Amino acid sequence: MALMEVKDLSMIFGGITAIDNLALDVGLGMGFDDGDDSQPISAGFAVVYNVSEDFGLKLRTMATFGGEDTDPFELLFDVLPFFQLSPTMRAFCSVGISMESPKEGDAVIGWHLNPYLEIGRPMGPAFYAGLRIESPGGDDAPVYWGIPIGIAVSF
Repeated sequence: MALMEVKDLSMIFGGITAIDNLALDVGLGMGFDDGDDSQPISAGFAVVYNVSEDFGLKLRTMATFGGEDTDPFELLFDVLPFFQLSPTMRAFCSVGISMESPKEGDAVIGWHLNPYLEIGRPMGPAFYAGLRIESPGGDDAPVYWGIPIGIAVSF
């Protein structure tokens, strides 16, 4: 199971922002396949609270279910605090656990830790770089690490 990675899903997002400094996001997705295979459905929910101009917290969860009889039920929970370090730099630290519960056998608990920086202006391009450490869980499960980078442009 990939931790906090959404592959081949068409997501539909909606948000609610009626309370100051609080935002709710919901998402629903389903993969598309050329074959006759039934695809699992993913549903997500996030709460974002900006405590101050310099600090905020996002709590998010995602569940994947349905699909073929052999597809497991997957659940992810993630906490993402973020800090404004300067007008053009924010620090994030994603910490989460995941569970994969197959139709037969024992459930497997995994985890991830992903601190990263965002450098850029609010309405301009942004550069992201960090460190990701994760384990899919299970007996003698390996620990993986990587240095993810990215560029985002919005207008």
